[in-house]
Amino acid sequence: MGIRRLIYVVAVVTAALGMFLPIIYGSVGFVRELLGSNPLIKSAAVILISWLVAYVTFEEEESATAS
Repeated sequence: MGIRRLIYVVAVVTAALGMFLPIIYGSVGFVRELLGSNPLIKSAAVILISWLVAYVTFEEEESATAS
């Protein structure tokens, strides 16, 4: 697995977890301290940045099919 593929996978997982940050904000103290006030805007920023990184690092696999 190349470094670009690893960065892509980490970015996608981070974006997926970022969607749940406002939900777990009330029950997990670490997330509450991490996000501070207004968790919705900060989690949206995490999602946006993660998806942008995933978009930039995405590589399509070339298939070896005969045409």
